[in-house]
Amino acid sequence: SLRVQDSVFRGIATVGAEGEGGGVYAAGAARIDRSEISGNATVGQDAGGGGIATFRNGPLTVVDSAIVDNAASGSASSGGGIYALTDVTIFGSTLAGNSAGSGGDGGGVWAFEMDVISSTVTGHRTSGAHADGGGLYAGQSMRLQDSIVLGNDATTAGTDEIREPVAVGLTTGLSADGTNIVGADAAAFDASGHAGIRNADPAAVFAATEANGAATAGVAAANGGGVSTVALRDAP
Repeated sequence: SLRVQDSVFRGIATVGAEGEGGGVYAAGAARIDRSEISGNATVGQDAGGGGIATFRNGPLTVVDSAIVDNAASGSASSGGGIYALTDVTIFGSTLAGNSAGSGGDGGGVWAFEMDVISSTVTGHRTSGAHADGGGLYAGQSMRLQDSIVLGNDATTAGTDEIREPVAVGLTTGLSADGTNIVGADAAAFDASGHAGIRNADPAAVFAATEANGAATAGVAAANGGGVSTVALRDAP
């Protein structure tokens, strides 16, 4: 297993097809605490996880960390911030400005199952035909709790904010606890069928905004606390 604490992984790249994990690669269980994974990249076809890539031998847990401005830049490369063939829990963290390659899914995160708790997910991008989940893409299940997923962009016909898992067979679909903001409006994400999820204007949520394709995203910056965060207005 891998444990990362109070660390910075910045400006690292893998080059070549299927070269996953630009910043961090874990073949088994991994936990990231109070760390920043930023400005990393994978460069090659089918090379997921510009920031972090993990595989089937254990879960990934990210706590009080920042996954910012990473890119899975090759064609069909998914998970600009995180690519995980396993379960992912993200708690108290900032994911901002990550991008998947042309035709890749999950600009911010691609995972089998994910829990996103007290976290902000903004400014991610996917592009190319069939690319889906500008912010988050989960294959089997996704749970949101007291989180913001807003200002992400799928530049073609994909879903801008999240690609909802389809609740069929063993999958459990999308669930939400507490109060969550997903998408600026119904075009970005239709919140009407989800208790605990609402739409909101990014300008009313984020203290500072910037253009992200057709979306408006929050700005990640050094706001104190050791890792980058996206400052919020007092009452989003």
